[in-house]
Amino acid sequence: MTEEFYTNRYLRGTWLGPLGLVLAQSVEVLFRGPIMILVAVAVAVWLSGLVFGWNPTWPNLSDPRNILRTIAIWSVAGAMAVLCVAWFVHTWVRFGSILRARAYVASGLPLLSAQGPARFSGGSQGSRQSASYSPISLEIGGHFFDLVACAHRHELEAVKQLSYVRSESDPRGSVVGFKIETPFRVWYTPSGVIVSADIEVPDAYLDPARRGEFLKEKWINARSTGLSSEQRQRIGERLAHAEELAQQRRGAMSSEELEEADERIKKLQKSFQKLGTRKR
Repeated sequence: MTEEFYTNRYLRGTWLGPLGLVLAQSVEVLFRGPIMILVAVAVAVWLSGLVFGWNPTWPNLSDPRNILRTIAIWSVAGAMAVLCVAWFVHTWVRFGSILRARAYVASGLPLLSAQGPARFSGGSQGSRQSASYSPISLEIGGHFFDLVACAHRHELEAVKQLSYVRSESDPRGSVVGFKIETPFRVWYTPSGVIVSADIEVPDAYLDPARRGEFLKEKWINARSTGLSSEQRQRIGERLAHAEELAQQRRGAMSSEELEEADERIKKLQKSFQKLGTRKR
């Protein structure tokens, strides 16, 4: 059975979503850009003083050293300005690609697809005092996708929290990311914007009689939790037992009780996922 677990509402929802995205990012560029330029110029002035000397006082251009110093400072300021302009242009280019993708989806033309194990990367690793930003790019089937163009991209990244999916942490210095070993598929437009994503649910998970054993095996074989094999064994058995109890009671439970039981199992799985990532 194939389950669709994500749809990009920038493409299938109202156009106000992507418009709000580009306006917010434009404001961010216009706010941060001048600050970045001022900081770069201040650092350039200080470093140039160390390199070319502080006498005669800059910006007196009667001394050749001050001419070189001026060129260096303006070069740094120009480079930072070009970077900010490129950032601003890239923001609107992304907006244009979203609009093209919306038109493509609305036309009913066939979507392209890529499938296989995936790697989420980018983002930033926040400290305890500051928040971390989730991955911003996805590599799957040899294709790369910009996740910033995906509405509510945390819903796409939540694929690692599905009970039957095998995932592995993939930190790279200051960026955060993870790998999904269980193959899934994304549907996208020719402009490279993800429209939706689905995944093949394993038969062992669909069979209530085998689901508990499937979850147990998954946790025993997990490599990303940082736990010992004995701990993984106990976690797997506990998850399997919780799933078996839920299956036994499903016939006598209301829809609200079923939803609550499933939610408890998900919370239990998330708590186990966090155990191995805590700093000791």
